Amino acid sequence: GLSDEQRRTHPIPGKWSVHEVVCHLLDFEPISTDRICRVIAENEPTLIGADENALARALAYDARDFDEQLQLIA
Repeated sequence: GLSDEQRRTHPIPGKWSVHEVVCHLLDFEPISTDRICRVIAENEPTLIGADENALARALAYDARDFDEQLQLIA
């Protein structure tokens, strides 16, 4: 029930907005699944890291449609 402005607000400076968190969850769900599978299946799994802030900029979280992101998560 939040407005677009509320979803994009950064209530804590330097922390992500609700909008950015939703975009991140959508993008990282397959990565998290891969990591979990590697931990279960491998003795010494290689877990690839990433700079989430650089990805947010490069993947244009600010330009994405919020409702579309929620539909893709669902």
